[in-house]
Amino acid sequence: QGSFCIRGNLLVIPVATDEEFGLLYAEPVYLQAEGVPFPELKQVILATGENVVMAGSVPDAVQTLTGYAQETREDAAAPATTEPAPSTNFQAGIDRINEAIDGLKKGLEDLEKALEDLREQSGGQ
Repeated sequence: QGSFCIRGNLLVIPVATDEEFGLLYAEPVYLQAEGVPFPELKQVILATGENVVMAGSVPDAVQTLTGYAQETREDAAAPATTEPAPSTNFQAGIDRINEAIDGLKKGLEDLEKALEDLREQSGGQ
């Protein structure tokens, strides 16, 4: 009583590896209490094409969805294993996505310049 639920914006996040491409859907759920000027994050909903999970934080939701635990400070201090950690693979995928986005931005800039050049050559029509 005296509070209400606010559903945040649904985010659609492309996730890709060398072999697979998928979409991750994320939506925050907030609780706005009377007399408090800002809402508090209460739940995070994550979904793929096959699974939907809800947890109290983003790391918990990711762990529930993927089965991979987030690396803690103690884990980072532990000696490295011969097999790369899933978070390393995930970060490499994120890095490849960022590189692809940069390539797309460059391609769009080149396309815009080519269109401008074409407009100038055709007399601005």
